[in-house]
Amino acid sequence: VHKFVGTRGAQSLYAGSDQIHQEETSSNFGQVFPKEPASFLKEIASKRLVFLGEIHSIPPIVALQKAVQEKMAEESSLLHVVFEHFSFEMQPLLDDYQDGKINFDQMVERYRQIGTENHNLEPYRSLLEHAKADKKKIRLHAGFLSRSFSRMLMKEGETVALEAASEWLPPNPILEGHEFHYNLFESLISGRFLYHSDGGPPSDRFRGMYKAQLLKDVAMANKVNQLLENSSDESEKILVVAGNGHLLHYCGVPERVLSANPYLANQTSLVVSHPSNANLDDDSSIMRDVTDSFGPKGTNPADYLYLYKDDNDQEQIDAAVRAETKNAYDKVGESAHFQGNMKKAKVMMDSLGYTQEQFDIAGPDAYNYQGVGNPHLHAGIQPGDFVLDVGSGLGVDSFIAEEYAGKDGQVIGIDISNKEVKHSQQRAIDRGSSTCFAAADMES
Repeated sequence: VHKFVGTRGAQSLYAGSDQIHQEETSSNFGQVFPKEPASFLKEIASKRLVFLGEIHSIPPIVALQKAVQEKMAEESSLLHVVFEHFSFEMQPLLDDYQDGKINFDQMVERYRQIGTENHNLEPYRSLLEHAKADKKKIRLHAGFLSRSFSRMLMKEGETVALEAASEWLPPNPILEGHEFHYNLFESLISGRFLYHSDGGPPSDRFRGMYKAQLLKDVAMANKVNQLLENSSDESEKILVVAGNGHLLHYCGVPERVLSANPYLANQTSLVVSHPSNANLDDDSSIMRDVTDSFGPKGTNPADYLYLYKDDNDQEQIDAAVRAETKNAYDKVGESAHFQGNMKKAKVMMDSLGYTQEQFDIAGPDAYNYQGVGNPHLHAGIQPGDFVLDVGSGLGVDSFIAEEYAGKDGQVIGIDISNKEVKHSQQRAIDRGSSTCFAAADMES
């Protein structure tokens, strides 16, 4: 069950620019397309540049992407499809797949081995297989900067990261955004409601992370700009598939593409996906959901919203979140054997109320502390207690708990990350500890 609804309703095409705009007469706010997507797909495929915003790995969204890809390929001499899901180093992998040297399952296995990205690609099978089957009309492109560069920026600074990533960036890149974009970015992380005044102003705590977001936006926009620059045939089209957070309100990637190619403003469309609780057979219910979620006419979250409803939607979202969380912490587990900064660990643990005794119990494992709180302030563990540490991470709190439970007690740590569990179990052996660790989902 789905609907497409127009949400462009003000002069500015996106909130951060006074350079790129469309006239008020182009407003489509409140236009609801029928359930059958033919008229919507015809409208979208008429554009030269289309951005599709997604929640990753959700089947109804991928079905839309495939339908748009098919229609745009029909309407173009060549369709370039640019994916957030593949880092630039993975282009040879995509080429081997599309050229028939490897099949989908082999491509996924190599994707996991490369490990720079951790998306669940299985839901995209039919989309990618369609592109492979129609390779004369469709070319797949890796479109994103590896996550390692974002980590580098956070740890080593902007100058180091820009130099290391220079191969995939424009000359003299500037990691600066406008306040509306930061406001949007902060709201997506904090959960603060952006569109009503009672949501309050954004906090500054995510300014550093925002730089990392800009780095990814600049790199992806540069890829799209290169494709446009290298295309001499105006019948070629470009489809960009990325998370909503990189596209909403034409911020991030789209604004950087259109700033470099302002002539494309009227040849561009942005579609953002939104899981809806509305009655999708009732236009008034649909518009209440739109304004409740994105504010009134004039906020311009996109040219169109793709509203979808699926009985398994929350399960799909939860599964995707769990998979991404597991993969992220597996990355942490892979590098946990490298010694970190004990001074920073001490400051963090002090701030959360850990005692000097508890820090000493953690010993050399303290630099792997990952917690966001101190369970020992309230746990009151006594000798002989049986302790289950849910979300044990790299084992720091489990080892502290063991000290209090004593030889007559038992501590078991569980975590979703196999690699963190493997590290923790090895550390237990090295410490001569009786604590056991196991991979498990706390929700199962």
